[in-house]
Amino acid sequence: MKAQDKGDLWYVDSGCSKHMTGDKDTLLNLNKHKGKVTFGDNASGNILGKGTVNLGKDKAKNVLLVENWKPSLLSVSQTCDQGHICVFDSLKCEIRRKDSGKLVGTAPRTPENVYILNTKLNEECHMNLVDESWLCHRRLGHINFDNLVRVDNLGEVRNLPKITKPSNPMCRHCQLGKQTRIRFKTKEYKTSKPLELVHTELYGPTRTKSLKGESYFMLFIDDFTRMAWVCFLKEKSEALNKFKAFKTLVENEKETKIKFPRSDNGGEFTSK
Repeated sequence: MKAQDKGDLWYVDSGCSKHMTGDKDTLLNLNKHKGKVTFGDNASGNILGKGTVNLGKDKAKNVLLVENWKPSLLSVSQTCDQGHICVFDSLKCEIRRKDSGKLVGTAPRTPENVYILNTKLNEECHMNLVDESWLCHRRLGHINFDNLVRVDNLGEVRNLPKITKPSNPMCRHCQLGKQTRIRFKTKEYKTSKPLELVHTELYGPTRTKSLKGESYFMLFIDDFTRMAWVCFLKEKSEALNKFKAFKTLVENEKETKIKFPRSDNGGEFTSK
């Protein structure tokens, strides 16, 4: 068995503010960058450069190359800032894309109670399993993963790659496509002529007053015609007088009486 390359092992560290490594060979697009980092024991290290590291399905950016630094640390906070989420449990840590939920890498928990990400192993795993499974999921019209695995086991599709159900088969496009609008309830009472039912609502006080100093407005809506009227008030106590004026106006125009006024019983017609 080939010996494990320590450059492929990254410690997922929630106390580390920056990605950092001492292995120059693991960094892609390495650029010179000067500075210092401070460790938990108040010791400091020289920053020699900054680059990118492959995590398997994605990349970690702004990784610092620190002089004479042995372990490679993957910062949880910086990982989240770069569009990922880290999900920890008692067995592993999963790194996923925040926008799609796709698995980027898995860091198993070791007997020493640390989470270590093997970038080489995750790269091979994603190339052989997860990518093909997600690709078939999309090509077959976002079919449910349980059905996709069943189709694979039955051999219903020729040349279908081996399908493995992801640990988190959450697909953003499936979620959006399956959302439905709840139907509105059927009206209990249907009007047959104007002013048979008038809805009223008072809003205010507003933070900004009108040019004439009003802080409230009252809305009237005729249930049959959906016609709306708006009147403005300086005080809430004016609501009853405004309703009386509105009632006189519309009853004269329509030559009929308001049969049912409907409000939310907010107290605007009883306030003083």
